[in-house]
Amino acid sequence: HRKLLKLNQTMDLEADDSEDFEQRPPRLLGPDDLPAQDTSRDISEAEGSAGPRRSSASATTASAALAQPDFIMEDSKLVLAEMAAFMLEVGDAEALTEHLVGGYEGAAQHCNILANWLVNFADESAEDAKSSIESSLADRVTAAFDPVAVDESIIAEDPVAFLNWLTELVQFRQWRDLIYQLAQRHSTCAFLNWAIKEISERGFEEEMKHVPAACAKLPVFCRYLSTSLSKLLAEEFDRSMEKDLEQLLDMACYGEATYLFSQVLLYNLAQTPVNGRGHTVRRLGQELEKAALARGRDVSRYSVQLCGAHHYPRATSAMQSMLAKRQLNPADMLTLYQLYKQQDPPPAALLRLPLFVQLLTDALFLPESQEINAEYLHTYVYLLAVAAAARDSSSSLDTGHSGELSLTEAAIKRASDICRSNKHVMQSVRDLIKALRYPVVAYGVLGFVEKALSDERGCDLSQVEQASVYLILVDEVATNHPHLRPRILPMLCRLFEQFHPSLDELSQLEFKVRLVDRFVHLMFVGHVEPVLDYMHGCLTSKLSDMSLLRHFVLEVLDMVEPPYTESFVRRLRPLVESPDIYNAIERKEGRDSCDRFLKDSSRTMKAASRS
Repeated sequence: HRKLLKLNQTMDLEADDSEDFEQRPPRLLGPDDLPAQDTSRDISEAEGSAGPRRSSASATTASAALAQPDFIMEDSKLVLAEMAAFMLEVGDAEALTEHLVGGYEGAAQHCNILANWLVNFADESAEDAKSSIESSLADRVTAAFDPVAVDESIIAEDPVAFLNWLTELVQFRQWRDLIYQLAQRHSTCAFLNWAIKEISERGFEEEMKHVPAACAKLPVFCRYLSTSLSKLLAEEFDRSMEKDLEQLLDMACYGEATYLFSQVLLYNLAQTPVNGRGHTVRRLGQELEKAALARGRDVSRYSVQLCGAHHYPRATSAMQSMLAKRQLNPADMLTLYQLYKQQDPPPAALLRLPLFVQLLTDALFLPESQEINAEYLHTYVYLLAVAAAARDSSSSLDTGHSGELSLTEAAIKRASDICRSNKHVMQSVRDLIKALRYPVVAYGVLGFVEKALSDERGCDLSQVEQASVYLILVDEVATNHPHLRPRILPMLCRLFEQFHPSLDELSQLEFKVRLVDRFVHLMFVGHVEPVLDYMHGCLTSKLSDMSLLRHFVLEVLDMVEPPYTESFVRRLRPLVESPDIYNAIERKEGRDSCDRFLKDSSRTMKAASRS
């Protein structure tokens, strides 16, 4: 494995040396290729500076060490220490020379010569030649890697020399990547586990986001979790952090231990919020729970214990029973209803568990969902209202907001009656819009709209007015509830990509034009970059009819005006410049809009390049 490191030490293939490769023909190795030694120090001096020497350094052991392949290319301190041990035990300088010269193979120098040939005769750049050699060597190491043999050889090594070598090895990105790859295959290898820990301690934990093996090491995982949470909590969450959040969720959901550790940490942070970020910490805990549920994990027993309801065993037992089965039970719902009607109810956080909220909103808003007995319907409505409107004060429910709770309960009841029957929606649209001012109702209605528009039994899409009513509700939610916009976009994307066999081609196109208008409205209310990213994906993957993309471009250009941000131009300009869109625009007004945007966006990009 030390050959990996020596390859980096001897392959000097930087771009500024490329002229030397072109002018200098390949040559055979000579004495000058051997590493220069510091002749100002004798062997006795080296012995003291090389660190601790093997206590059992017999003549046989010293000879075996000196005769190792390319031992003379090892770290100078190690070489001089072994030479000193040999001279003390044997005292034969000629034998010492024979051992060193006999073991010399020049593997790293051969790689250097091969790289020179690639540059001079294969017209490869110096960097490409270096990458080719390193990739080939990494492939050989991967194919021949024996974790048992490696661990045994490491145990026999001088610990100081091993740590020095490993510390230097992990400074190179290509060998860190090799360690990550091997760690995925050999999770029990002690050497790889130690290497992962060393990489983390050297400040490269950002690279471990996609290395599940790193999660198995508690110190490594703790360091990564601390770094990621500090970054996410340092400022208000925005779209640029979405990737960081996804990677954090992947790491935290690696196993039961990492999930529980992360949730306990978040729970304790939420109890003592710093800089008023307690709500953000609680939201992270909910996102982590949803990520675990999406992976098919049953985390119900942890969820009910980490919401502060452990002093209410009847409530936690009823909740855990339903979460484990992923189905609401009237008897358990009645138990919860009675407990939350008491003077000392359980904390509302118990009702805000993501899976329970999803089950409850589906039951109350989706047509043909779980049948609810009319006798128990009020319990469902009340519990959802408590989850949405009640405010916790320490561990008890704050009853000082009973007015808001009653209004929320009435809005849920009215909207639920309309959605579950799915009748007279057009006549009741005003009532629905009034109820949409409550976030919990807006959340439930979005699920209702998607179900109705994706199921032919829910809505006759050939009836333009009927379909438009549902889309009006989507616009209303997008306008008034910014936190639900990230949920609206995936819903529109699914509807946009769905094929409706009952509709003829013209009706399909008309319905999708209306969906495109919803995308434009999402941009209008501020959800700009995600919409443009999706439309750009539709263009590159040919997911949609080009006429729909032309309609989108013209509608957007009619809505925007300069000055433009660089990120906006980078996303919209490829759509406007596309020949399938630009060349097919027949109206002069449309062409003029495109030309004006291209001209203005060019100024934006020039200004960005100057800065």
